[in-house]
Amino acid sequence: MSDALKLNLQQVEDLIKGLDSSDQLELLNSLRDQPSDGIVDINKVQSSISGSDPSRTIANTGLTLQDHYDLSGVGDANLKAKDNSVLRRLGGNLMDFYDKGLQSRKNDRLLQGGGMVADMIQRMALINKL
Repeated sequence: MSDALKLNLQQVEDLIKGLDSSDQLELLNSLRDQPSDGIVDINKVQSSISGSDPSRTIANTGLTLQDHYDLSGVGDANLKAKDNSVLRRLGGNLMDFYDKGLQSRKNDRLLQGGGMVADMIQRMALINKL
């Protein structure tokens, strides 16, 4: 809640507390008798885009429901184009990328295994010299 709104609410509360009890009761009765057209009950509010009228605007954006329907596929197409761009730079489709990753890990394991064998042979050679 903004500070200005808090300040205004505090001023109204102080004003009501400053009244005597009969004036407070009269004020509350007058508020009860007021029409509630300007009060929004969140439990009764319908969505601003519900309904089938395509000329109805969505909230205060200025866009209509038909605009929403027309633009709904643009985001998906944009994401798909970005994905395709990344995959094109990687050199193929997604499965090719995974296959390259698996192959590189396989080669790393082979090199590591070869290094371990070389270390073992080197140690055996040192032991035989003793």
